[in-house]
Amino acid sequence: MDLIRIILSQNLIELRKARGLTQVELANMIQVTHSTYNTWENGAWPSSAGLEKLAAFYGVRSSRFFYDPALDLTGNPPATIISYDDKLKQLDEHTRDHLQSLIEGLLKK
Repeated sequence: MDLIRIILSQNLIELRKARGLTQVELANMIQVTHSTYNTWENGAWPSSAGLEKLAAFYGVRSSRFFYDPALDLTGNPPATIISYDDKLKQLDEHTRDHLQSLIEGLLKK
């Protein structure tokens, strides 16, 4: 698993456990199946709609799921991530999904 997927997985697990929730409980709360949520915690990419549900549930930007404080000593997400996150939110779901596919392809190389 590549670094970004590891960070995503760790962040999802930490956020869920900090709320004292099981995977089943969280999946029900954000209206996805348990197996779908489980794959996210195991490194699968959530759809853009899935990321939006998670971000809304936790009250954070979707970029929060890809942030590793160990890689940034300031404790804040880099400004470029925040800027990209704001721009992504302005795109329609189809375009965001297409962009996500392109990014995944680049990360696999």
